[in-house]
Amino acid sequence: MSPRGTIRTAETGRARRGVAPGVRQGLLSSKGAGRVRDRGDGGASVGRGEAPKPDEVDVGAALRQLRTRRRMTIAALAAAAGLSPGAISQMESGVIQPSLTTLRRLASALDEPVFRLLLTPVSGRKVVVPRSERKVLALPGSDTRYELLTPDLGGQIEVMEVRIAPGGVSADSPLSHHGEECIVILKGRARLEVDGVVHNLRPGDAATFLGDLPHRIWSVGRGELVAISTISPPSF
Repeated sequence: MSPRGTIRTAETGRARRGVAPGVRQGLLSSKGAGRVRDRGDGGASVGRGEAPKPDEVDVGAALRQLRTRRRMTIAALAAAAGLSPGAISQMESGVIQPSLTTLRRLASALDEPVFRLLLTPVSGRKVVVPRSERKVLALPGSDTRYELLTPDLGGQIEVMEVRIAPGGVSADSPLSHHGEECIVILKGRARLEVDGVVHNLRPGDAATFLGDLPHRIWSVGRGELVAISTISPPSF
C-alpha cells in the first residue's frame, strides 16, 4: 500500500524549517530514521554538502552496504534496477538522494524491503516501540502516511499503521510485493482492490491476501482512513 513532503516526527507532527524553496521531500522521520529527498517525479534530487545528522541513517551508505554484501557491482545493480551506473554511484556518495520509486526499484533489485534502506542498524531488539519513536515514511505528492510499529525488519513480520486522507489512494496503480498481507480497518471507510477485484471495508473489517497480487487501497469516507497493515515476511 503509499502527507506530503515535510519532515515530521510521529509525536508532534511539527515540520522542520530550512528546506530550500522548490524542493519537495519524501522521508523517513523520527529518531534513528533516514531522509530521502524526492523531486516527486520518480527521480532523485541533489543534496550536495548535506551530511547525515547523528540520528539519521545514511541511505547511500546503506545502499552500498547491501550491494557489497550481495557482491554486486554498481553496473550490475544499475542494470537490475533499470538505472544508470552514474546514478547509483552518486546515490552511494550522497550527491543525490533517491525517490520512493527509485528506492522500490533498488530494493527489488537487492531483494530487500524498502525500509531496509532507511533504518539505522541497531544491536539488540526492542520489545516496545514508543509512539514518539516510530519510523514515519512521508512521501511527496501522496495522501498516505506509514508508521512502522515493529522495531525493525529483523523479525518475521512487519506491522505498519497506514493513514490515508479522504479521497486519497495508496498508489496510482496497483503494487505488489513478496509475502502475505493482512489489513485491518480501524477508522474510516476503504475500497480495497486486490488482483482487479474491489472490496468495500468498514471499521473492524479485515482482508488477507498474497502480496504478489497487485493491490491498492482508497479512503472513500468523509474522514481519514486508519488501518493496520501486517506483512510477513517484511517486504515493504
